[in-house]
Amino acid sequence: MNRNHRLVFNRAQGVMQAAPETAKGRGKSGSARKRATIFMATQALAFTSGAVSAAEWAVDEGNWSAAANWTPGAVPDAATTVSIRNGGTAEIHDAARAEHLILGLGTLPSEIGHLIVRSAGSLTVGNQTSIGNDRGSSAISTLTIDGGTVTGGYGNFRVWHNGAVLLRGGGTLRTGTQGLALDGGRLEIGNAPGTLDSPYVWATPDDNVTGQLIFNHSAGDYEFAPAILQNVAVVHAGVGATTLVGENTYTGGTTLDAGVLGISANANLGNPNGALVFNGGTLRTTGFITMNRATALGAGNGAFDVASGASLTQQGIVSSSGALTKTGPGSLTLSGVNTYAGGTVIEAGTLRIAQSGNLGTGPLTLNGGTLEATAPLTLYADTWIDGGGTISTTSSLTLEGSINGRAGVKISSGPTGTVILNGAHNALPTAFVTGQSTLQVNGTLEAIIDIGGASRLSGSGTVGNTSIQHGSTLSPGQSSIGTLTVNGDLTLHDGSILDYQLGGPGTSSDPASGIGSRVNVTGNLTLNGALNLRSSSDTAQDGVPGLGYYRLMTYGGTLSGTGLSIGSTPVFSDPAHFEIQAGGGNVDLFIAALGHDTLQHWQGGGMAPGTARTHSG
Repeated sequence: MNRNHRLVFNRAQGVMQAAPETAKGRGKSGSARKRATIFMATQALAFTSGAVSAAEWAVDEGNWSAAANWTPGAVPDAATTVSIRNGGTAEIHDAARAEHLILGLGTLPSEIGHLIVRSAGSLTVGNQTSIGNDRGSSAISTLTIDGGTVTGGYGNFRVWHNGAVLLRGGGTLRTGTQGLALDGGRLEIGNAPGTLDSPYVWATPDDNVTGQLIFNHSAGDYEFAPAILQNVAVVHAGVGATTLVGENTYTGGTTLDAGVLGISANANLGNPNGALVFNGGTLRTTGFITMNRATALGAGNGAFDVASGASLTQQGIVSSSGALTKTGPGSLTLSGVNTYAGGTVIEAGTLRIAQSGNLGTGPLTLNGGTLEATAPLTLYADTWIDGGGTISTTSSLTLEGSINGRAGVKISSGPTGTVILNGAHNALPTAFVTGQSTLQVNGTLEAIIDIGGASRLSGSGTVGNTSIQHGSTLSPGQSSIGTLTVNGDLTLHDGSILDYQLGGPGTSSDPASGIGSRVNVTGNLTLNGALNLRSSSDTAQDGVPGLGYYRLMTYGGTLSGTGLSIGSTPVFSDPAHFEIQAGGGNVDLFIAALGHDTLQHWQGGGMAPGTARTHSG
């Protein structure tokens, strides 16, 4: 056969003829010329080098190797153009050959064809393969490779409209150098996924059709290597895991309905403007990837699984009604002003944001991962702590919504990181603050709070049972004078620090009239550590520290501990004497001129009444 020619169907004569590759159809559009090449004839075939025999499938279903199943009653060989388009199904269980293979390509619903290549079977096609039907037909023609092997020839291997190749059972499809063309058809990788040995999968770019590459398997680790080009859409429909390794340019977008689709570069997902749609699947990433893809989260939701040591930055807008879940130990950065409404779930790794709009409009759930704010921002959505998690910021993160849950939260930030809780209804089992973090509670946090490391608890709200560990600080009010309420017990451990601001002093008859930071404890108070004093940040409103009295704390239960030592103090014009007077539910500070003989009054355990703990400076 002259291999510089192609098969063209001559509708006027009802024959398939060889035409030079450079020949053009007169008076027809590109799409019309392509449709004119569809292999519909099963009659006489004329070629420059002589005739090629034709075989038409004649029964509903049967074995390819049975001569009686064919018209004109002979099993096809390597020089035969094979057509199956009577609605029937042929099966191959051993070695079979053909020069051309045509499945369907009729205009009527009945003009379809099906071929199944079983595990012991093989089919070698010397030239072209065409599967599908006319664009106006809803009928489907299929080639199913169920464990067998199909080897295409030097001609096109094309799947037309409503045509499908089903590759499963560990089968293999080999194409020629022209790859696999999905001109309106689809390739579906099924269970026990097989191998596509082809340089690329593509669709004719000027035919206004989109082919589909569907992964519908349950395998745990399936790798797809051929390049995916032009008008092809990728769909992950099965519960298995697929990795795309090619540098792809397909323009039809990517849809994840189930399972896991893995990539190591943005180019694996085709054209950089290609859409990403989630309806229940997971995108797994390795390496360092930045993408700017419009992303939709459907009713089935979607997940980003970022591998250890990897990062994914999504700059595109994430929209629609579904929820976004972050899994995997790596980091995901959302930088678009997103509108997805289903909420955000962080199960592992780190989710980084720099503005409130990055998280869409739904609630936030921490289930083991970390939320990190990289710029000052305020979140108004409610937060639920389901399986634990961490909140971190390099600046300030203000939570205006409620924070509740059945698990505790960890707050861990650097020296400039402050998490501010302004919500009035916050309840957690525990809250652990570590590193150099600051937790500022201006609303309510009903939780067992542990302040450790070099961290700080501040604010003018209400907290639950609280422990201030060695090296950590309790600073009621934080940037200005304020009162923090502990609805429970407060334990100040040895080496802990109280950081207080002072304004104008009160009198001995009314120490509470002194203006300064204060802690009100409804339960027991354990008093240890050091008291650092400084002037108010707003002396115009609060006045300046002076000689007199200040109420530092109140408590409703018992008092214990070894008492407070005086640390840093404001500078007075004359040397001053600082004393703490504790007992009767109050802890007061007395500032006197140096030489005053008043002693600290102490009614707690661990320190005998009348024992002086004073400081002069």
